[in-house]
Amino acid sequence: MQFGRRSERLDPDQLALGLEDLDGDIARAQESGPRVENRPSERTSHRKPLPEHLPRDDVRLDIDDMICVCCGGALHMIGESVSEMLGWIPARLRVIRTTRPKVCLPGL
Repeated sequence: MQFGRRSERLDPDQLALGLEDLDGDIARAQESGPRVENRPSERTSHRKPLPEHLPRDDVRLDIDDMICVCCGGALHMIGESVSEMLGWIPARLRVIRTTRPKVCLPGL
């Protein structure tokens, strides 16, 4: 009787109690968990800027031609992005600033 088929049957009431406890645990976890808020599409940096007293080497990445390869029209500057990275030279620190120009196609 202990190891037979009858011992493997589940009582539906017993199963409902287990699921009810599980639902309660999930609800409590969702209530106590951190709320996810919609963030702006542009990420903001949480890092502090590099100190101004460090020497800086400027590197400018530029495009070869200011002419559109599709239509042959002239490209014009619409802005640039600048990033700074701390570089390590033995016994000397320096900031490498990289500038990437942003160009726009004519007619846009």
